[in-house]
Amino acid sequence: MEAMIRKLTTCLLTALLGAACLAPIGCSGNRTVMESAEGRFVSTVIAMAIERGRSIEPIDIDTVQQPSHYAFSTLDVSDQERYLILLDALSSRGVRDYPDNDMDRLSRIRECVMADHPELFAVQSVRTETTSYGPAGQIASVTVQAEYTRTAEEAEAVLEIARQAARDCYAGFAAGSDDYAKAKRAYDYLAERVEYGRESSEAPSSDQTIEGALVNGRAVCGGYANSFAYLLQSAGVECAVVSGHADGSNHAWCLARLDGDYYYVDPTWGDPVDGPMIHDYLAITTADVEREHFATCAFSLPLCTAVADNYFVRENLLFDWPDEARLAETIASGASQVRCADWNTYVLLSDYISSGRLARQLGIAQYHYSHSDEMLTLAVYPT
Repeated sequence: MEAMIRKLTTCLLTALLGAACLAPIGCSGNRTVMESAEGRFVSTVIAMAIERGRSIEPIDIDTVQQPSHYAFSTLDVSDQERYLILLDALSSRGVRDYPDNDMDRLSRIRECVMADHPELFAVQSVRTETTSYGPAGQIASVTVQAEYTRTAEEAEAVLEIARQAARDCYAGFAAGSDDYAKAKRAYDYLAERVEYGRESSEAPSSDQTIEGALVNGRAVCGGYANSFAYLLQSAGVECAVVSGHADGSNHAWCLARLDGDYYYVDPTWGDPVDGPMIHDYLAITTADVEREHFATCAFSLPLCTAVADNYFVRENLLFDWPDEARLAETIASGASQVRCADWNTYVLLSDYISSGRLARQLGIAQYHYSHSDEMLTLAVYPT
């Protein structure tokens, strides 16, 4: 069972200008609202590019310079050699000579390759064959080969659809757009177009891969994470899939290098089963991700401390003191989420919302409200 529990308290607030009546219900989303917001965002990016004198040529995923691969960079020279041999075998669907038959080491190398290469979605398993000689069974040679869930022709057809999805994702984006803009677009694209859930109970299933998310439109955490990595890599941004667990279940999320610094991104948790998308998990620090995520992957992870490309920082939605007037202005301008820099600000702004004072200030009769004690975020969606 994949981790999909959102630690959010959600309710519907009804305010009649004089008094507020609170009635907890499940929050429902309207993703068509986000389309116009994204259109404005894309227009803003292009406008900024023009202002700065940048080229406004669109991103061309077929010619973009490929980014470096994080998991590969964490390996020593001998393991990098094994990584490249295994990558060649998996990509070519061929048999390759391999330095040894250490299965634990091979398993670790395979995890690194798969974390870096979401396009290898059809790989099902990897096996070695060892040739021995002499009475002591000395090893003469070792070869490595993979088994696949799709034929080469089927896999290529899936990849062509995935490439088109990447083109659609970044349609209208200037080639000079920064990494944050690309990451936000990919994050929102998946939340808009992918439904969380398993494709079937039968194995092998595509819901953990780019096939599930970008082709079938239905995936669980592995599908979201691999697709986010695929989209960013298609735009020339370094991104790897991180495996571990969250809320007691197996889970997957991403490590992305945005504008020179590493951040964590959880695109699955940006797409609640019920309710509008949330941006709590777009470009967060190690301290943020470790509140609820615990990595168990085979490669070391960096300490992420940068905040410049965090969603709330970039969008000017971080509150370092309980400024009620600014919050009312922010919600009135069309924003739906803010983050608080400390617990006191969070508590006081939560009270401003839950008491109905924000609704009376804005003159709105009804809205959805959610909050996260872990991330200190507040969300308000007028209805």
